[in-house]
Amino acid sequence: MTESNSPDEIRAEIDQTRADLGAAVDQLADRLNVKAQAGAKLDDLKSSATNAASRIKAAAPQQRNKIIAAAAGAVLVVIGLVVRRRSR
Repeated sequence: MTESNSPDEIRAEIDQTRADLGAAVDQLADRLNVKAQAGAKLDDLKSSATNAASRIKAAAPQQRNKIIAAAAGAVLVVIGLVVRRRSR
């Protein structure tokens, strides 16, 4: 604090101190509000899950084609084995 002689300067300092104190109290109240913090964390997790689901859905057609190709290859191998076994 500075040495102020003017009543207006003193009032201004008091008003500033009150504003600073009010902001500090609000910050402490936010930190102590566990329910609000849990809600915010839940919102973050929901957002992350939604983003992951969107990425998976976007990649699904590409993965589907790979799975179909692998299944077709497996079917061809089985058919080849059956034909080979019957020809013996």
